[in-house]
Formats: sequence, C-alpha cells, structure tokens
Amino acid sequence: MLLGLAAPAPAAGKGPGGYYVDMDGKKVLVLEYLYLMKDFPCMYRDSELTVPLRDIRSLTLQPDGVSILLETGQGKSFTVMGRIDISYKKALHYAAKNPITGARDLEAIDPILLVKIVLDWRRTE
Repeated sequence: MLLGLAAPAPAAGKGPGGYYVDMDGKKVLVLEYLYLMKDFPCMYRDSELTVPLRDIRSLTLQPDGVSILLETGQGKSFTVMGRIDISYKKALHYAAKNPITGARDLEAIDPILLVKIVLDWRRTE
C-alpha cells in the first residue's frame, strides 16, 4: 500500500536512488530514498551486526520470508536475519518521478510489502 505525503520535501540529492520491488513483483524507480538509517542492523551467524548502509547495494527477502540476502557494493553477498527496512521511520519514504507531470512526488510504502531494495550510491558521491 502506497501512502501519499503532504509534508514538505527534504532537500533533493542527499540520499541514494535506486528501486524497490514489492510483493506483487512491481518494480518502482526511486529518485531518492529519504530518512535512512546510518547502519543496517541484522544477525549474521548468531551475532548481532550493524552494516553501514552506505556499504549495501541491495537487500532481498529470501523465499523463507525470514532471511535476507545482503549484497555489498564490493560484490559480496551474505545471508542475514533481520527486517528489510532501511528507514528510521515506520514507512520507507522516497521521492519518485510523477509519470504524468514529471514532478518529484513524495511517496511511502510499508517495508513489510517489499521483497527487494536496491540502493544506487553513485549519484551521492
């Protein structure tokens, strides 16, 4: 379920773009992810771990519905346990391009509806 936002837009160009895939298989292009955590908390081999979000390329929910495939920007992959969530708010907030007007629209989605989040950090450097 997508939620429209009436809040003022955060400054453009600060966070990464990318895309997400929802449970229906719909791929949504993201101009910028907003309100991101600095680190991604997870469990790896029975140890609590925090991975700097900037080191993460993608998070993919695995078919078991519990584990996540974490892919780094260096091309390494790890299966971890945690939530497929990168925002410090309840919903994942992002800016997307309105397909009709071309304007920058603010949107949000509940992370429980996501199966994949891809982060593109290149445009933030």
